Amino acid sequence: MSRRLPFGSRRCECPACGELFTTPANFDRHRKGEPGARYCVPPAAVGLFAKTVPGGWTVWAEPLPKDARERLRRSPRRDERDRPSTTLPANKIAAEKRDAIQEATA
Repeated sequence: MSRRLPFGSRRCECPACGELFTTPANFDRHRKGEPGARYCVPPAAVGLFAKTVPGGWTVWAEPLPKDARERLRRSPRRDERDRPSTTLPANKIAAEKRDAIQEATA
């Protein structure tokens, strides 16, 4: 199944099996044999992993090097970095107002 890849994209689609790869090198890793007798091997068998990219396509990519995986594992998750702290003054004031209203109505 042929897909329309964006112009200038480094992604590669295998004409034999239809799998998408993040780079030409990853595409080459999954093709074996001599010219004229080349065949596809499962991408996972050559150390690639599947990931979903914008557009909903699944592509085969190389795993990150070990040091990069460690840095990523130690860094805060994006949603944790972007979430405001629960100890911000505005949140404290809102909580105090809520508590005052609850006491007044009790």
